[in-house]
Amino acid sequence: IGPARARLCRDRRAAGPGARPTGEFCQWRAVGPADRHQLGGNLSGRWARAALSVAIVRIRAGRRRAVQRPDIAVLGHAGAAAARAARRGVRHRLRPVAVHRRILSRTRQTTRFPVDRTHHGPDAHPAADPRRADPAGSRAAQPAHGAASRTGHRRSRRGVTDLSATLRTAIQRDGPMRLDAWMAACNAVYYAGRDPFGAAGDFITAPEISQMFGEIVGGWIGDLWLRAGSPRARLVELGPGRGTLMADALRVAGRLPGFAEKVQLALVETSPILRAAQAGRLSADWFDRLEDVPGDLPVIVIANEFFDALPVRQLLGGGLERAVTVAGDGFAATTIAADGPPGERCDAGAAIAAMIGDRLRSTGGAALIIDYGYADTAAGDSLQALRDRAATDPFAAPGSADLTAHVDFSALAGAAGAVRVSGPVPQGVWLARLGIEARAAMLKARATPVQAAAIEAALVRLTAPMQMGVLFKAMAFSAPTWPAPAGFEE
Repeated sequence: IGPARARLCRDRRAAGPGARPTGEFCQWRAVGPADRHQLGGNLSGRWARAALSVAIVRIRAGRRRAVQRPDIAVLGHAGAAAARAARRGVRHRLRPVAVHRRILSRTRQTTRFPVDRTHHGPDAHPAADPRRADPAGSRAAQPAHGAASRTGHRRSRRGVTDLSATLRTAIQRDGPMRLDAWMAACNAVYYAGRDPFGAAGDFITAPEISQMFGEIVGGWIGDLWLRAGSPRARLVELGPGRGTLMADALRVAGRLPGFAEKVQLALVETSPILRAAQAGRLSADWFDRLEDVPGDLPVIVIANEFFDALPVRQLLGGGLERAVTVAGDGFAATTIAADGPPGERCDAGAAIAAMIGDRLRSTGGAALIIDYGYADTAAGDSLQALRDRAATDPFAAPGSADLTAHVDFSALAGAAGAVRVSGPVPQGVWLARLGIEARAAMLKARATPVQAAAIEAALVRLTAPMQMGVLFKAMAFSAPTWPAPAGFEE
């Protein structure tokens, strides 16, 4: 455009009142190469008044003010000064929405994390690379029954409405429903109808935070397979999600001579949506249940954040346990008669652990379980629900939220029977023993300052005690005839 037109546009942007969003917009930047546009830098359409990279524009009673946030890190880069001073265009449809991105996570206990992961590829890739996801912030969900999301659930609610009617009918006919039956019904609908991971979903798991997690698991698999004599075997993953962990793991283990030819991949997944996502990354055989996987070969079983989504009973002591009943137009917790000591009990998890133990004793192999929970059985209520990246009532809108509970590792070990049990150990310790810090250093050595900061943030998120390093734990089962798995030695 001509100089006069450019000057007019510039003056109008500087002097104009700008749009008045109804909510707030948190403008987040990962400062990259000087020639790369940052968030909003190359968007056409209506333009907002200039805002600093670390400012939140709030609108209250028609007033606008920029509030500096010290908890947002601006990464040091040659282009940072120019980026902070530049006027950035924001598509008008984004202005009314509260968008939260953090390079550094908030210091609070976390389990699963909403929004997508930073994937650094075989080497580090730019944080602003459109092929990669945005760095993740910490989730708001806690092991408690919080308030519902202010934005509401924006997905199709047909399946949720049908489930609500079905559960209401069953409870009115048969009386209060045991909590594990409620959980099983809700999670079956939840996972069957959506991809819950990433920016469009409700949470993120460790493999989505960084490729380093899956690569460490791949190294663990390859080391165990080599020391077992490189046999023909079947690699089985329970609840593979999008296939992210296994794709990263096979990028490492697949480099071993003979691994690709001798090891068959089997994925246990019931969701057709997630199966389609897995098929885009992996070549495998799919099964609905672990017992459907052929038992003709030794197995290496991987279960990352699988057991936490299995239904639990909550025994309260005094001859009572938690159940769910109809309450007006919705549902609420109640109690029914039951015997047993107080605490949460996952019968489904125990059955699968027993099945794994039987398979290891009959064919050989090992299993790796990574999840959040208790090293020893503990009483209490750990049920939590996550919808729209926020804690919500687990009894509201059944089938629309991810329901999980802490894993009782000691109960799983007891159910597995006569196998070698290694761990549990904190996830941060296990990853450190297997070399995640060396892998991070290798990636950072070939990275820009921005990329290196993202890699370091992912490392902290996976290993720090106040992040996933302690609450999450790793435990392994192995056949007595197989070598002891790595990462659990004192």
